[in-house]
Parts: sequence; C-alpha cells; structure tokens
Amino acid sequence: MPKPSKIAVPISKNITIFPRVLKAGNIWYARFKIKKTHLSEGRPYITATLKTIDKEDAIERAKERYMEIRVAEKLEQTIKGKYVRDAITGFMEDYKRRMDAKGGDARHRKGSFTPTMYRH
Repeated sequence: MPKPSKIAVPISKNITIFPRVLKAGNIWYARFKIKKTHLSEGRPYITATLKTIDKEDAIERAKERYMEIRVAEKLEQTIKGKYVRDAITGFMEDYKRRMDAKGGDARHRKGSFTPTMYRH
C-alpha cells in the first residue's frame, strides 16, 4: 500500500486535495467535509480519487464534486453509499430474520422467504 502524502493543498475550508504516490504516478485525491453526516454513514469527511495526475485539473474536479455533494445534502440523498459486501450482508441478515420470523406479524413475513433461497 502506498504511503499517504504529506503534501495537502487546501482549496477551501471544506475541500483539501493531496497526491498519492502510485506506480503510475501521483494521482490526486480529495477530502471533503460533510455537513450532514447522516447521509455519509456518520462520517464527517469523505475521501475520493479525482482520477488525474494534473494538479489544476484536480482542483477543478474537486470543486465540481463538492458541488455535487452539496446538492445531494440539500436533497437529503446518500452521498457515499455502502460497499457491495455490506449491502449483501445486510440483505442476507434481513432475509434470514424474515425467514425465521414466527407468528402473525405480516410486516416480517411479507413475501416468500425459504431456506432454499437463503442457501443460494
């Protein structure tokens, strides 16, 4: 794993970009401050690749991405979703809970939850 860069370039109070040294060259990343942390799984910051080796391009991309984040916050949309493995694990746990549910609670028994489908 590459060492984290000690060079950080603040763009604003909510955006910082930094290069990560990779074999292909220095790829720029950005760290964004999130105001509505419930939309980012409780994380106050999100780090994302800017997919560029050019610093000026990285600055523009970081500003554009932050504007997308601000719009998502205003619309109460998830900013950075779950990893696929976490979504699958959550689905499987919910499926098992519904499959094992006993009694007349229709909320938990809605649909057909069978051990055969759970196994696959």
